[in-house]
Amino acid sequence: MLGIGLSMTGGTAQGRWSPPAALIDLDFRQDRYLQAGAAKSFDDIFVYNGAGLRTFTSEAGTHVWAAHNLLAHSGDLAQGTAVAASATKTRLTAAAGTGTTVPEARRAGVTLPDAGTYTYSAHVRQVNLRYLAMTSEGYGSGAGGVTLFDLQGGTIATQGAGHLALVKPLADGSCICSITFTADGSALNGTLSAGMSDNAVSHAVTGPDGTEALDVFAQWVCRSDLGRMADNPDNALGAEFASYVPAEAAPVFKARRNAYVRGALEGILIEDEAAVNIVEQSHDFASAYWVKNNQLAVAASGTIAGIPAWELTDSSATGFAHCAAGIGAIAGVHTASCLVRKNPSQTSLFSARLSVGSNQFCGISFDTVTGAIKDHWNSGLAVQPDGTKMRDVIDMGTHWFAWFTYDPSLLTGLNATADVQVFPAHDAVNLSPGAHVTGSHVCTAFQVTAGYTPGSFIPTAGRAASRPEETLTIRSSVLPATMPVAVSLALEGRMNFADTGSGAAARFFDWRADAGNHLSAGLNTAGTATGQIQVSSAHSGAASTASGAASACAPGLNVPVSFAARHPAAQLELAAKGETAAGSPAPSALPDLAAAGIGLAPAFKGSLGRFRLWDRDLGSAGIGRIPA
Repeated sequence: MLGIGLSMTGGTAQGRWSPPAALIDLDFRQDRYLQAGAAKSFDDIFVYNGAGLRTFTSEAGTHVWAAHNLLAHSGDLAQGTAVAASATKTRLTAAAGTGTTVPEARRAGVTLPDAGTYTYSAHVRQVNLRYLAMTSEGYGSGAGGVTLFDLQGGTIATQGAGHLALVKPLADGSCICSITFTADGSALNGTLSAGMSDNAVSHAVTGPDGTEALDVFAQWVCRSDLGRMADNPDNALGAEFASYVPAEAAPVFKARRNAYVRGALEGILIEDEAAVNIVEQSHDFASAYWVKNNQLAVAASGTIAGIPAWELTDSSATGFAHCAAGIGAIAGVHTASCLVRKNPSQTSLFSARLSVGSNQFCGISFDTVTGAIKDHWNSGLAVQPDGTKMRDVIDMGTHWFAWFTYDPSLLTGLNATADVQVFPAHDAVNLSPGAHVTGSHVCTAFQVTAGYTPGSFIPTAGRAASRPEETLTIRSSVLPATMPVAVSLALEGRMNFADTGSGAAARFFDWRADAGNHLSAGLNTAGTATGQIQVSSAHSGAASTASGAASACAPGLNVPVSFAARHPAAQLELAAKGETAAGSPAPSALPDLAAAGIGLAPAFKGSLGRFRLWDRDLGSAGIGRIPA
């Protein structure tokens, strides 16, 4: 979540009791999936649904795009339109003709989701013409060039306007050629093409006799700004094809596997709910969207976690220099977040807030060396039932992840329209505010999304952008064909959650045949519970629930969760935090769930590290030894 670690651990300490091998052992941290001891692929085990682009943090600590391919039918050249040529699945052949022709395979209607930087790649091989031409058209100003590649020499012959070209010669004589271009957002539905040429300076073939040909084995399009796109975790073609995700009838979006934070592998990142970042320029303070006030100076300053960053400077002793952006009316609880570089030479605190009325501010102001937060700007600031104010800074090594939660229902009689305001020097290091305070800070990745906790970064570039919902389901085909007489389960992970008084603050798994027959686990924050793990079973409508300690999990970010459960015919038992709890009332039977898949993290914001299922009863002592 903007680099917040959300992991599940699956290791077993030396000398610790080891349970018998599980029927299903899904170790997300190792990206290893076993069924009855046999290794399976991710797609063998799971159905993942998550159309759309998402970001997460890589091993290098940079924000990257989850692996994807925006170009359908990636391995079938015939799915496009052949111009002055004919196309089979992998070969483009020029049509015979007189004069000059432009033989190419065009893919019209390739829609890009948002403004940003994209890379179009093709795996090609020369047949009898030396040059490959690649074009991008209809994506706005500056993205309509033609690039020519010398396939015989494995070099770039002519780099088109608006393109950054790259060629990788392969050992078999083929090449991977790519053009990177920026879509400015004025047009996002365009045309991409791969064609052949007989010269190094223009896309043209003179007097083709119908034998001129080019092999095109695969094409793909990915978002490549921020820290680039993550490698395809299922790539089996070799390192050169790390960015290739095969696509059939529709674009493909991979799950966020191998997510890292602070250099530690965290597993698979899952956010079940869709989200929209209503800050329309998340990481470009040079944009006119951010209005500069009182002589604020803005200068590019490298990156923070792979995201372009900006130094904001207030050198005036007569006013509060800041930048502001209107985000309109806010309906419901929203959380704001950003990244701020540590500044050992600071002369002021870094400050960000929502301005929601005359002298009504909700925000955060903190020391970028120590992380100490000044206690002001509390108007509309959400508060947990125990009195904890919902704002914090998380130490990410070289920078801070800062966030706060705004609840407009706490303010009455005010216009809900809000501005995001960012100050490099509103408060002095000694916490006193004043127009005389001066200083500089570097920041980026501004985000405001609905909900009580922050989520993963949603980049924007001129308009609000969204992150679609996602689901992860264990296929019924890898589960027992007939229901065992008993089952045991274990799950480990980390999550973001708030004590909202909900009886379903999170759901960890849901194995469900229908409303009256299921086995599931979730998190309860209703009544006196602040983070209570519960496992529930129902057979023919008769329900049983085993409830752990009311405060087993403390609300916040990156909260660890680890538990195990067992369910023989007439028992349901939960083990968590060193305690066990029996189901109440005792179940009458184990429900028959053999034909159903298991939904993992169906209501969850965090990461999964390991999930195990045994087709046996491990006993009370056995499940008590499993949770971390």
